[in-house]
Amino acid sequence: MHLESILVVDVTPVGEGLISAFIVLGGDKTAVVDPGPINGYNKLKVKLEELDVKPDYIIPTHIHLDHGGASCRLARDYPGAKIYVHPRGAKHLVDPSKLWSASKTVLGPVADAYGQPDPCEESIVFETEDGGKIDLGGLTLQFIHTPGHASHHQSIWIPEASVMLSGDSAGVVLRTNNVKVFIPTTPPPFKPDFYVSSIEKMIGFSPQYIGPTHYGIYDDAVKYLEGHLKQIKLWVDIALEVAKSGHTSPEEFLKRIKEADENALFFLENSNPIVQGSFIYTTAVGLMDYAVKTIKAS
Repeated sequence: MHLESILVVDVTPVGEGLISAFIVLGGDKTAVVDPGPINGYNKLKVKLEELDVKPDYIIPTHIHLDHGGASCRLARDYPGAKIYVHPRGAKHLVDPSKLWSASKTVLGPVADAYGQPDPCEESIVFETEDGGKIDLGGLTLQFIHTPGHASHHQSIWIPEASVMLSGDSAGVVLRTNNVKVFIPTTPPPFKPDFYVSSIEKMIGFSPQYIGPTHYGIYDDAVKYLEGHLKQIKLWVDIALEVAKSGHTSPEEFLKRIKEADENALFFLENSNPIVQGSFIYTTAVGLMDYAVKTIKAS
């Protein structure tokens, strides 16, 4: 049993319980998966100091601010650490200026809550291969390219613990009153086929546990992933129905989805700006962008 070697650290910059960083303690090496936003970095550093460990590997599932934003700051504070990222994301760690500009456009004030990422030295940034592995000593990290949420997304499979650290490739999962609530994560440009195939790819590993960056680690992973497949298909169908009726706004989609999926209600009623601006609204934007383009092309 190796689950106790994977530690969840809350790196939410506004509120709590929304953004996980994962410290993975192997027998020889330590990795940090998704160090989180730069404005939550101090929480991660405090935990590393408490454990008296330093990261040998820094592995963002993707470069979005709430996942990889602190990668280069972490590497700067721990010389010798190497960053492993999807090939499509590597250049944006070395020069995050375009990433920051795009994030400001999409997220508005939530981007400021996450914070502007530091650039990395190119020499410490390494591109992963789908299926590639890192040995931490008793624990293996395997890179699984899962481009459903973003073209540069990778999930991390840890077979000894039967854990899939899914980043944003299998939605946001939060717990309220001991009940799991979950929604898709579909920022534009959203590609449903990639999203579905990424989930199916993860199911193929038969994980016992799933660790979404938003938030924590849960059991019954395959059951959740299969349920999330049904959910994303429902949300896509509703977005297409809204677009067919002549509406194009994310707000109109959100009116419909809260009637069709009770999971959406928790997120729509949550006042935290990260939940509103980064989770539920960007999902609606991506779905409606896809639906409108699909209807126009048909």
